Amino acid sequence: MTKNKNLKLVICQCFTNRALCYINLNRFIEALSDADFVISKLDDSNVRAYHRRGISHMRIDNFEDALRDLHKVKELDPAYSNIEKDIRECMSKYD
Repeated sequence: MTKNKNLKLVICQCFTNRALCYINLNRFIEALSDADFVISKLDDSNVRAYHRRGISHMRIDNFEDALRDLHKVKELDPAYSNIEKDIRECMSKYD
């Protein structure tokens, strides 16, 4: 792995980890911002970033955006932990 690729990976991990911390602190706007930064600027196939953005959208009642991101997680990694449960939870709140 080249130095730049490794650095990009570490930055992605930092931002997705911080997004998870923000989620745990109920700071969903900040979590959205960190996850969106990873997706839009660093890695548009980062499963954790999509998951954390989807969960954050769900927590602030943006159910359509949440479902879009959660379905993207399932598309990128069908075996991602608890993704089916998260999609069902979001759909039940959306109805």
